[in-house]
Amino acid sequence: MKTKKKAYTTVTELEKNFEREAAWADSRYGPNVPRLTRPGRPRKGTKVERTEPHSVRVAGLVWRSLQKKAKAKGLSTNAALQLAAMEWVSKEP
Repeated sequence: MKTKKKAYTTVTELEKNFEREAAWADSRYGPNVPRLTRPGRPRKGTKVERTEPHSVRVAGLVWRSLQKKAKAKGLSTNAALQLAAMEWVSKEP
């Protein structure tokens, strides 16, 4: 059985999604969150907070759900995890 290859998203669609995600992140966390909404290396001269790699142990079902929801929102799984962590940390104790 042959499976159809999924067409890649166009640059225009990605740029539209970036603006929507950036506006959402700005409203929640302020204007300085380029790393959460745009994958890849930041533009030369852009000041970005340094990050460190960490391991997170997550149940397979939770991870797959996170991947699926992130993909639907046009985010990487890593960006979705960062946003979820920031949301949780920002809640009142």
